[in-house]
Amino acid sequence: MISNNRVVRVGAHFPWGMDLKEVAAFSKAAETTGLDSIWLVDKHTNWGELWATSVVVARSTERITLGIDATDPYRRNIVVTAHATATLDEISGGRVIFGIGRGTISLLREMGIEQRSPLLALRESIEVIRRLLDGEEVTLHGEVIHVDGARLSIRPVQRRIPIYQTGETPEDMRLASEISDGLEMWSGSATYLKGVREAIRAGVDRRFASPRDFALLPWVPFSVDDDRAAAKERLRARMTEVMRRVPDETLRLMGIDPTAVYPLRAAWEQGDIARAQSLLTDEILEPAAVYGAPAYCTERLLELVDLGVTEVMLQFTRNWVDDMAVLRDKILPALSK
Repeated sequence: MISNNRVVRVGAHFPWGMDLKEVAAFSKAAETTGLDSIWLVDKHTNWGELWATSVVVARSTERITLGIDATDPYRRNIVVTAHATATLDEISGGRVIFGIGRGTISLLREMGIEQRSPLLALRESIEVIRRLLDGEEVTLHGEVIHVDGARLSIRPVQRRIPIYQTGETPEDMRLASEISDGLEMWSGSATYLKGVREAIRAGVDRRFASPRDFALLPWVPFSVDDDRAAAKERLRARMTEVMRRVPDETLRLMGIDPTAVYPLRAAWEQGDIARAQSLLTDEILEPAAVYGAPAYCTERLLELVDLGVTEVMLQFTRNWVDDMAVLRDKILPALSK
């Protein structure tokens, strides 16, 4: 049963590389554990196609929220994206949160797609999607997005589907505070979140009665074990791959000296993956992840609440069965009001 009396909502990201049977099992377990949401990434490098996989999650659960983290304006026509969102909301009985960002530039390049004017593309896309989901007929001839008399054939179950935006730069964050219902973020580090709050302050103050009415959701790789070294080891392979891609500007926002990551990047680029993984130090990983004993993980999550976070998106590892059990028995009870 999903709890409404926690100090923070707790969501789950699938471990990388799951097949659809595993997705269904993970989704059921997340709901049984009492998590509030499941988040699906729109990347062909992680698991099945976003919208098809979302239907599997919807059919495998009854109450848990389905979050899109996140699609982009480029790989699908924006009307098709709005139509898929409305359809998923109907299939799930009104449980969808829609998320959109500028897209992962390396994946767009793989597909031969130019990331043209990302801030404008986001602004125009969110306007079109919001109006389509609200039942309007939409015409917009923008700088990036063009639609002419588009209208959806179905309406969502929810009166208003929340639209969240991912934020990699202060400009992204400010835009989200001006036009979106929430911000999905890279990191749960104190340094990063303080910068986020400063970037969004003016926009949130203009639009919301309370800062907590604007959702703040960091993506937090998560591994729990009384042996902290063992918890870290479960994160090592994938987080090495993730951290080598993080731009220097984002590393600085997270409180990480980019020069600490340069040797890791160099080893990866030379094809020495084992050495790159060995160079994933606590200095690099600590600002990006929560790992260690249950009491320590609980303390870190409560710190996020103090920094204004309304929900955490926990990125599980392949040890997810054991981690969910500890989360259910030791960490979620400690997050109760």
